[in-house]
Amino acid sequence: MIALSNFLQARSSVSSASNLVLVFITLFIQKRPKGLLPQKGRAAE
Repeated sequence: MIALSNFLQARSSVSSASNLVLVFITLFIQKRPKGLLPQKGRAAE
């Protein structure tokens, strides 16, 4: 029973961490749709 509890706690922390990363990436794309280093000049067109 204790092993099952530990497994579920580890699983929930991993899934919550991956959800936080997904939310962060989504918010970053919403705020800066051109990316981290946007192209400048004629190549951007």
